[in-house]
Amino acid sequence: SGVALQDYPGNVGYNADALVITLNSFSTTADLHTQVNSISMTSLINGTPLTGGTNLFQTDINELLPRPAVMPDSTPGGPMWMVAAANNGGQSSGTANTVDVLEMTNVLSTAPTFTTTTLAVNPYSLAVSPLQPNGQAITSAGFTDSRIMKTAERNGVLVATQIVSNAAGDLDNARWYAIDVSSGTPGLQQQGDVSGGSGVYDTYPGIDINAQGDIGMSFMQSGTAPGQFLSVYV
Repeated sequence: SGVALQDYPGNVGYNADALVITLNSFSTTADLHTQVNSISMTSLINGTPLTGGTNLFQTDINELLPRPAVMPDSTPGGPMWMVAAANNGGQSSGTANTVDVLEMTNVLSTAPTFTTTTLAVNPYSLAVSPLQPNGQAITSAGFTDSRIMKTAERNGVLVATQIVSNAAGDLDNARWYAIDVSSGTPGLQQQGDVSGGSGVYDTYPGIDINAQGDIGMSFMQSGTAPGQFLSVYV
Protein backbone atom coordinates (compact mmCIF):
# COMPACT_ATOMS: atom_id res chain seq x y z
CA SER A 1 0.00 0.00 0.00
CA GLY A 2 1.06 3.65 -0.12
CA VAL A 3 2.09 5.82 -3.03
CA ALA A 4 4.98 4.31 -5.02
CA LEU A 5 7.56 6.77 -6.34
CA GLN A 6 10.39 6.31 -8.81
CA ASP A 7 13.12 8.93 -8.43
CA TYR A 8 16.43 9.94 -10.02
CA PRO A 9 15.98 8.40 -13.49
CA GLY A 10 19.46 9.31 -14.74
CA ASN A 11 21.13 5.99 -13.96
CA VAL A 12 21.51 4.55 -17.48
CA GLY A 13 23.99 1.93 -18.69
CA TYR A 14 24.13 -0.78 -21.31
CA ASN A 15 25.89 -3.94 -22.42
CA ALA A 16 25.53 -6.11 -25.52
CA ASP A 17 22.23 -7.53 -24.32
CA ALA A 18 20.35 -4.80 -22.50
CA LEU A 19 19.76 -1.17 -21.74
CA VAL A 20 19.80 -1.02 -17.92
CA ILE A 21 18.17 1.78 -15.94
CA THR A 22 18.15 2.00 -12.15
CA LEU A 23 15.74 4.13 -10.13
CA ASN A 24 15.32 5.14 -6.50
CA SER A 25 12.16 3.26 -5.54
CA PHE A 26 10.22 4.12 -2.42
CA SER A 27 6.72 4.73 -1.11
CA THR A 28 4.96 6.33 1.81
CA THR A 29 5.00 2.98 3.60
CA ALA A 30 8.20 1.25 2.45
CA ASP A 31 11.94 1.77 2.79
CA LEU A 32 14.06 3.09 -0.04
CA HIS A 33 15.45 0.49 -2.43
CA THR A 34 16.48 0.29 -6.10
CA GLN A 35 14.40 -0.78 -9.07
CA VAL A 36 16.53 -2.29 -11.87
CA ASN A 37 15.02 -2.19 -15.37
CA SER A 38 16.55 -4.32 -18.15
CA ILE A 39 15.35 -3.77 -21.72
CA SER A 40 16.34 -6.04 -24.58
CA MET A 41 18.84 -4.30 -26.86
CA THR A 42 17.72 -6.41 -29.83
CA SER A 43 14.11 -5.36 -29.28
CA LEU A 44 15.10 -1.70 -29.09
CA ILE A 45 17.13 -1.93 -32.30
CA ASN A 46 14.32 -3.72 -34.15
CA GLY A 47 11.52 -1.55 -32.77
CA THR A 48 9.80 -4.51 -31.15
CA PRO A 49 7.06 -3.53 -28.66
CA LEU A 50 8.16 -4.08 -25.08
CA THR A 51 6.35 -6.62 -22.94
CA GLY A 52 7.07 -7.25 -19.28
CA GLY A 53 8.65 -10.66 -18.69
CA THR A 54 9.51 -11.08 -22.38
CA ASN A 55 11.90 -8.30 -23.39
CA LEU A 56 11.44 -5.92 -20.44
CA PHE A 57 12.34 -7.04 -16.93
CA GLN A 58 12.13 -5.30 -13.54
CA THR A 59 13.58 -6.39 -10.23
CA ASP A 60 14.23 -4.75 -6.86
CA ILE A 61 17.47 -4.84 -4.86
CA ASN A 62 18.44 -3.42 -1.48
CA GLU A 63 21.66 -1.74 -2.71
CA LEU A 64 20.96 1.98 -3.04
CA LEU A 65 21.70 4.07 -6.13
CA PRO A 66 24.02 1.71 -8.06
CA ARG A 67 25.15 3.25 -11.34
CA PRO A 68 25.15 0.79 -14.28
CA ALA A 69 28.13 1.00 -16.61
CA VAL A 70 28.24 1.87 -20.28
CA MET A 71 30.01 -1.14 -21.83
CA PRO A 72 30.72 -0.66 -25.55
CA ASP A 73 33.03 -3.69 -25.80
CA SER A 74 30.74 -6.13 -24.00
CA THR A 75 29.77 -9.47 -25.57
CA PRO A 76 26.40 -11.26 -25.56
CA GLY A 77 25.73 -13.18 -22.38
CA GLY A 78 28.17 -11.11 -20.35
CA PRO A 79 27.50 -9.33 -17.06
CA MET A 80 26.36 -5.80 -16.34
CA TRP A 81 28.67 -3.99 -13.89
CA MET A 82 27.46 -1.34 -11.45
CA VAL A 83 29.12 0.80 -8.77
CA ALA A 84 27.45 2.25 -5.66
CA ALA A 85 28.73 4.57 -2.95
CA ALA A 86 28.46 3.85 0.75
CA ASN A 87 26.63 6.20 3.17
CA ASN A 88 23.13 5.23 2.08
CA GLY A 89 24.01 5.59 -1.57
CA GLY A 90 25.99 8.74 -0.89
CA GLN A 91 23.09 10.59 0.71
CA SER A 92 23.90 10.23 4.42
CA SER A 93 26.32 12.34 6.45
CA GLY A 94 29.51 10.99 7.97
CA THR A 95 32.68 9.51 6.54
CA ALA A 96 32.80 6.38 4.38
CA ASN A 97 35.74 4.37 3.11
CA THR A 98 34.15 1.81 0.77
CA VAL A 99 32.34 1.48 -2.54
CA ASP A 100 30.33 -1.52 -3.73
CA VAL A 101 30.83 -3.14 -7.13
CA LEU A 102 27.84 -5.16 -8.34
CA GLU A 103 27.99 -7.84 -11.02
CA MET A 104 24.57 -8.50 -12.52
CA THR A 105 24.23 -11.74 -14.51
CA ASN A 106 21.23 -13.19 -16.37
CA VAL A 107 20.45 -9.60 -17.23
CA LEU A 108 17.39 -10.38 -19.37
CA SER A 109 15.66 -12.55 -16.81
CA THR A 110 12.94 -12.41 -14.21
CA ALA A 111 15.55 -13.64 -11.71
CA PRO A 112 18.91 -11.94 -12.38
CA THR A 113 21.79 -12.61 -10.00
CA PHE A 114 23.61 -9.78 -8.20
CA THR A 115 27.05 -10.39 -6.67
CA THR A 116 28.41 -7.54 -4.52
CA THR A 117 32.09 -6.87 -3.80
CA THR A 118 32.93 -4.16 -1.25
CA LEU A 119 36.20 -2.35 -1.93
CA ALA A 120 38.15 -0.24 0.56
CA VAL A 121 38.89 3.23 -0.82
CA ASN A 122 40.26 6.53 0.45
CA PRO A 123 37.91 8.04 3.08
CA TYR A 124 35.31 10.50 1.82
CA SER A 125 32.56 12.62 3.30
CA LEU A 126 29.23 13.78 1.90
CA ALA A 127 29.55 16.50 -0.74
CA VAL A 128 28.58 20.02 0.28
CA SER A 129 26.78 22.75 -1.67
CA PRO A 130 29.26 24.47 -4.04
CA LEU A 131 29.61 28.24 -3.77
CA GLN A 132 29.84 31.12 -6.25
CA PRO A 133 32.35 34.00 -5.80
CA ASN A 134 29.83 35.98 -3.72
CA GLY A 135 29.53 33.04 -1.32
CA GLN A 136 26.05 32.10 -2.50
CA ALA A 137 25.27 28.37 -2.59
CA ILE A 138 24.56 27.06 -6.10
CA THR A 139 22.39 24.20 -4.85
CA SER A 140 20.23 23.90 -1.78
CA ALA A 141 21.36 21.74 1.11
CA GLY A 142 20.72 18.08 0.33
CA PHE A 143 20.72 18.49 -3.47
CA THR A 144 24.43 17.66 -3.79
CA ASP A 145 25.53 14.27 -2.47
CA SER A 146 28.17 11.60 -3.04
CA ARG A 147 26.30 9.03 -5.13
CA ILE A 148 28.21 7.55 -8.08
CA MET A 149 27.65 9.91 -11.03
CA LYS A 150 28.95 7.81 -13.95
CA THR A 151 30.40 4.34 -14.57
CA ALA A 152 32.03 2.99 -17.73
CA GLU A 153 33.97 -0.14 -18.74
CA ARG A 154 36.54 -1.04 -21.41
CA ASN A 155 38.88 -4.05 -21.64
CA GLY A 156 38.04 -5.26 -18.16
CA VAL A 157 38.62 -1.91 -16.45
CA LEU A 158 35.65 -0.28 -14.75
CA VAL A 159 35.87 3.47 -14.02
CA ALA A 160 33.52 5.44 -11.78
CA THR A 161 33.29 8.93 -10.33
CA GLN A 162 31.54 10.79 -7.50
CA ILE A 163 31.64 14.11 -5.63
CA VAL A 164 33.33 13.97 -2.23
CA SER A 165 34.23 16.56 0.41
CA ASN A 166 37.04 16.68 2.90
CA ALA A 167 36.42 15.93 6.57
CA ALA A 168 36.00 19.64 7.30
CA GLY A 169 33.21 19.82 4.74
CA ASP A 170 34.42 23.10 3.24
CA LEU A 171 35.21 22.01 -0.35
CA ASP A 172 34.26 19.41 -2.98
CA ASN A 173 36.52 17.19 -5.07
CA ALA A 174 35.76 15.04 -8.11
CA ARG A 175 36.74 11.52 -7.01
CA TRP A 176 37.54 8.81 -9.57
CA TYR A 177 38.18 5.07 -9.38
CA ALA A 178 39.64 2.49 -11.78
CA ILE A 179 38.60 -1.06 -10.91
CA ASP A 180 39.95 -4.23 -12.54
CA VAL A 181 37.07 -6.61 -13.32
CA SER A 182 38.88 -8.67 -15.97
CA SER A 183 39.05 -11.77 -13.75
CA GLY A 184 35.43 -11.46 -12.63
CA THR A 185 36.55 -10.49 -9.13
CA PRO A 186 36.73 -6.69 -8.79
CA GLY A 187 39.93 -5.17 -7.43
CA LEU A 188 40.79 -1.50 -6.96
CA GLN A 189 43.46 -0.50 -9.47
CA GLN A 190 43.71 3.29 -9.03
CA GLN A 191 41.89 6.13 -7.30
CA GLY A 192 42.30 9.87 -6.96
CA ASP A 193 40.71 13.27 -6.46
CA VAL A 194 40.56 16.24 -8.82
CA SER A 195 40.98 19.15 -6.42
CA GLY A 196 41.19 22.88 -6.98
CA GLY A 197 42.36 23.58 -3.44
CA SER A 198 41.00 25.89 -0.78
CA GLY A 199 37.77 27.67 -1.65
CA VAL A 200 37.24 25.62 -4.84
CA TYR A 201 34.36 23.23 -5.54
CA ASP A 202 34.79 20.50 -8.19
CA THR A 203 31.38 18.91 -8.68
CA TYR A 204 29.14 16.80 -10.96
CA PRO A 205 31.87 14.76 -12.65
CA GLY A 206 31.55 12.45 -15.61
CA ILE A 207 34.07 9.80 -16.63
CA ASP A 208 34.81 7.40 -19.47
CA ILE A 209 37.61 5.12 -20.68
CA ASN A 210 38.61 4.34 -24.26
CA ALA A 211 39.97 1.18 -25.89
CA GLN A 212 43.57 2.27 -25.18
CA GLY A 213 42.87 2.61 -21.46
CA ASP A 214 42.92 6.43 -21.45
CA ILE A 215 40.54 7.93 -18.87
CA GLY A 216 38.76 11.23 -19.48
CA MET A 217 36.76 13.27 -16.98
CA SER A 218 34.51 16.29 -17.11
CA PHE A 219 33.35 18.28 -14.08
CA MET A 220 31.90 21.58 -12.95
CA GLN A 221 34.05 24.01 -10.96
CA SER A 222 33.23 27.14 -9.01
CA GLY A 223 34.89 28.95 -6.14
CA THR A 224 34.98 31.93 -3.84
CA ALA A 225 37.79 33.73 -5.71
CA PRO A 226 36.77 36.76 -7.85
CA GLY A 227 35.38 35.65 -11.23
CA GLN A 228 35.36 31.96 -10.35
CA PHE A 229 31.80 31.35 -11.52
CA LEU A 230 30.46 27.89 -12.24
CA SER A 231 32.20 26.56 -15.39
CA VAL A 232 32.83 23.28 -17.20
CA TYR A 233 36.27 21.68 -17.11
CA VAL A 234 37.68 18.58 -18.84
